Amino acid sequence: MDTTTATGTFFQNGWGIYLVSFLILVVLYFVQKYAYLIDRKLNQLAMKGSTWQGKPWPLFLGILLGMFTLLYNVFSPDDMRINPANWRWPEWGLVMGILILLIVLAVESFSHFGRQFALIRILILGILSVSFYFAGLYAGLLIVLLLAFLILIYFFRFWYKRLVIK
Repeated sequence: MDTTTATGTFFQNGWGIYLVSFLILVVLYFVQKYAYLIDRKLNQLAMKGSTWQGKPWPLFLGILLGMFTLLYNVFSPDDMRINPANWRWPEWGLVMGILILLIVLAVESFSHFGRQFALIRILILGILSVSFYFAGLYAGLLIVLLLAFLILIYFFRFWYKRLVIK
């Protein structure tokens, strides 16, 4: 009789992590698709009668910054550094991207909503942008995976033509 129990979890399996990552990307797709509902609800709460609805550009910028971070770390000989004293152009570019996101989001929010609802909008879209940043890391990982498969296919096709005996 076997008395050992299965102690492995769902997340110890590599395919489980890929499945969860894919599901998170699908959920975030629908979040960005219906992000305009945040502005619609804030317009109703502010009772201004405005029908302005912003675009989900902070979410796209968040995912682009995440993809930039991962792709730079994969394809460059040096990783991004945490210590600000040793920063180079990629780290400063990432910080400038985050600052641009926050400043433009604040200006857009304060110009279309009051102070109270602008802060709520900045908080909600800021948290969503952070989640899209981490999703961008996964999306960059998928891009690197596709590039690796394309290189592998090219390699096999290249050498198959050379090694065929006629």
